[in-house]
Amino acid sequence: MGQSDFKALLNVTQERVNQAPGPDSTASVLERNRLIGAMSEANMSDVDIARQFSMTREEVQLVLNVRQKNAYGMK
Repeated sequence: MGQSDFKALLNVTQERVNQAPGPDSTASVLERNRLIGAMSEANMSDVDIARQFSMTREEVQLVLNVRQKNAYGMK
């Protein structure tokens, strides 16, 4: 990688760091995960939750499994 390529890469990286957080910011992910948990507790199916959030069923199950482990204090 040449000097100019490195500078270009550095500029792109700095621009991304300086941008405002997007829809995948930590706060929005945490809020989404809370909603997924609430929907599951309300007996909404994994498939319906996945459709609501444009996620796969496996992603929903992963969120629920992590929430369950955290609730029981497991690491």
